[in-house]
Amino acid sequence: MIKQGWHSVLTKTVQDNSTSFIGGKPFIPRQEPLPVCRICGEPLTFFFQIAFPEGHMWAGKSLAFFYCTCGRHKHDDKQQFPPAIHTGTKNDLFDIPDGEIDPETYQTLFRVVFFHTADGVLREEYKEKVAYQRIDWVSGRKKERPENAHYYSRGCHLVSAVWKRASSLI
Repeated sequence: MIKQGWHSVLTKTVQDNSTSFIGGKPFIPRQEPLPVCRICGEPLTFFFQIAFPEGHMWAGKSLAFFYCTCGRHKHDDKQQFPPAIHTGTKNDLFDIPDGEIDPETYQTLFRVVFFHTADGVLREEYKEKVAYQRIDWVSGRKKERPENAHYYSRGCHLVSAVWKRASSLI
């Protein structure tokens, strides 16, 4: 069985109408408030947004990721990272109890916004902190990827890999 995957190709350009990108201004639903840190009260920094590609189990959906960049001057050492998720066993990473990562209780210094891609609008009122780079997704197998592309096979890989690349830009 051939494993379906996607290559991501980053392009530095002015912000356009792309729905997958690092930095710039978020493209989230109008009714979604721009998030603030529940610890220090500062606006969260927008890092990236992914519109899951056709053929992916989350096709038609998007995920936008915000994180507090205030750091040590406004957060103590225990507030630098989210608390551990209590799943029962080390191998039970995807069996998370209902309410465990509720935005109101768990997402204090970060915010994940998951929504229908078609509901997103450019949020002009956001003050850009990370330089915009468009992400283009190309379907294919790992050995077929272009040299400048990165390969991902599942949603969690897409998100964690884009986070690593985006966080290095701030």
